[in-house]
Amino acid sequence: MNGGGPSLIRPDWPAPPTVRACGTTRVGGVSAAPHASFNLAGHVGASETAVATDRRRLGEALALAAEPRWWLTWQRDGGPRAAASPP
Repeated sequence: MNGGGPSLIRPDWPAPPTVRACGTTRVGGVSAAPHASFNLAGHVGASETAVATDRRRLGEALALAAEPRWWLTWQRDGGPRAAASPP
């Protein structure tokens, strides 16, 4: 467990000022193994409390004004797939 918050990867790209993006690593969260440590996925069987804490930490690190829209992602043969979670 790391109390320092999430490790963010920020793109260096020519995006409009209203567009923000980042990636995260597994560092800086509270989720226990096998989902340790920074886990934003609420559909993999991790503790709901830990996922909520990790999501809150991400929101704080990015100074978000509102809860983001989360995507469900999974890996399958042929590459990753994604679907929007309900609002």
